[in-house]
Amino acid sequence: MPLNGVSYITRDSCELRTADCGPCNQHWKKIIHIPDRITKIGEFDIYICSKSKLGFTNPYPSEDTAYLLYETKDTTDFDVIRGNIFDKIQDFLAARLIRKIVASRRLNMNAVLDYSTGNGRYAATASRMFPSARVDAVDFQPEAPPLIKCGRQAINYYHADSFSRNTQKYDLIILRHVLEHAHYPVRLLHDLGQHLTSAGILYLEVPNLESGCAAVFKKYWTPYYVPRHIFHFTRESLARAVELAGLEGELHKKEGGSMGMVMSTFTNREPSHVVNKFFAVVLYPLQISIESAHNSSSCFSACLHRK
Repeated sequence: MPLNGVSYITRDSCELRTADCGPCNQHWKKIIHIPDRITKIGEFDIYICSKSKLGFTNPYPSEDTAYLLYETKDTTDFDVIRGNIFDKIQDFLAARLIRKIVASRRLNMNAVLDYSTGNGRYAATASRMFPSARVDAVDFQPEAPPLIKCGRQAINYYHADSFSRNTQKYDLIILRHVLEHAHYPVRLLHDLGQHLTSAGILYLEVPNLESGCAAVFKKYWTPYYVPRHIFHFTRESLARAVELAGLEGELHKKEGGSMGMVMSTFTNREPSHVVNKFFAVVLYPLQISIESAHNSSSCFSACLHRK
């Protein structure tokens, strides 16, 4: 399944493997065989380890070539901000989330990091909310997204490679829908934890592998997002990853507006198309109803701090 030089690796061990696991793959169970419905580059399997409850895509893109999957910037990771009503709603939700995180710990906001910033919405929102704070944004693209590059707010943009040399401490680190893309999620959590101030919070959000909508929509559930989502977390595996990273915090159910992406598979339009944005809003109650019926959620979130 080559695409612009992307190479794939067949997994032979689980990221959360422990000494008592024995042969790792004896605990694996295939959940689904699913095509990449976003860019149509092939079909992939998703397995879950019955021991660690961690899900993973197999095969998965190699660490040194995975960046090529994002090079064209035509996936949902680069949702273009157009300034329409749907962007206004997302801006409002971003501000509400940040306000809630800060209120939970009464943080003094001197420095904020938006890691893997994507279109820059959360970095820009934090900069508006805390004009006297330092706001840094990190991603794997050579240049900052337009919202940061041309925005009025002073936001420092770092490529992930150069950020590894950064010693700045942050009161808030935002890590939304990033961990599932990471080749070494425990290491990423640990390293970002080292950038927290003593009272700092790392806000984490990931899709839930065992969500009710995943069970209902099956191969049409686009948050599987193969092969870009390398790992797929359950509550148990996410809690274990957090623990191994030296962090702690309670995991919560969280809903994200995924119905627009699901509808894109039927409308044959890009997920960012205004029609699918409309479906994301209109069908959100259906998503909530499905998750409620399954006593689940489409995502998990947590406000983490260092032990």
